[in-house]
Amino acid sequence: MRVWDRYGVEFFLEKLSNCSLWDAYKILNCQKKVLSDNETAFLVPKDELSIWGKSDFYIQKVSLPPNLKTSEEGEIFLMENIVAERCDGVDKLDERTWWLYAARHNSGLRIIAGIGKGIMLSRFLPLDADPSDEISKTVLYLQRFGIGKNIKIFSPLHEIRLQKISPEIVCERFYVKKCDDSQRNRADLDAVRPVISNGNCFGKFLNDKILYAILAAVVLTLCGVDSAVRRNEKIILSLKKSVRAATPDMELEINDENLHIAQKFVDALRNSPNPLELLRKALRICRMYNISVEQLLIENGLKIKTSLNKAIFDKIKSVVGVDVEKISGDEYEELGSNKKFGAVICIK
Repeated sequence: MRVWDRYGVEFFLEKLSNCSLWDAYKILNCQKKVLSDNETAFLVPKDELSIWGKSDFYIQKVSLPPNLKTSEEGEIFLMENIVAERCDGVDKLDERTWWLYAARHNSGLRIIAGIGKGIMLSRFLPLDADPSDEISKTVLYLQRFGIGKNIKIFSPLHEIRLQKISPEIVCERFYVKKCDDSQRNRADLDAVRPVISNGNCFGKFLNDKILYAILAAVVLTLCGVDSAVRRNEKIILSLKKSVRAATPDMELEINDENLHIAQKFVDALRNSPNPLELLRKALRICRMYNISVEQLLIENGLKIKTSLNKAIFDKIKSVVGVDVEKISGDEYEELGSNKKFGAVICIK
């Protein structure tokens, strides 16, 4: 286990303005296709997220030095991520907060800056460099990225003179212990994920955290099973590849293989005039006739693809507000036949 506080790691933060969550992930996936083996990219976590509306997102790309190995080191953490977590613990870094950290590490004067949990830049300077001058230069550089009128300065250094910074920028000063001792502080390491751990980059952790937890919460809310989110909160936060939540009426699961289907399903629920009533009606019919659902579609009502025998098929045909049609060519008219065939049940 080691904290990487050296040259060689490059950070790029790209802003996606007025973008939906789905569009943000499409852009991210396109960028991932052209990443090299020593690069990773992910969406920076947001404190406020509108699933259906549009907002600003940030894509964080990290370029790692080619000599960063795990064979002997085990887990490797980036100092920049530890710094962001340490500063967030001193004063909240929400997704609109610009911040800067300045301290003298063994590696030299370290200046790290970003917005929210995203890292915009990471500078290594000589130990005898003037921190006030370097902070002023860094803030001036950040203005080209739309820093706004406020920035939070985190530092253990007492000699910093904030009056050197442009008067157009309002600076808030916060004291924070230098993070150079984080290699021996397990609490700091527990707050972040390693950049390398058994060959897996921490970007994947952040993607899973946003994508699967948020999608699970949205689908469950639309289906009226909010309590399942609370009961499964630890499972969702554990960032498993597959997120499942169950109630007495429904069980839902989202993973990387059914992600696009889940997206379409949620969109269909949102656009349906009364999705919960359709789902409740479908549930009653499935329970009454012990129907196994092979596929569920919301299209001009709700459609259930399943397999039925002739007796159940005839019973469902008599249910008001429900249509059922055969979709396979199997013959089933023989007297007493219990052979099953493909069918679609339409509920309106």
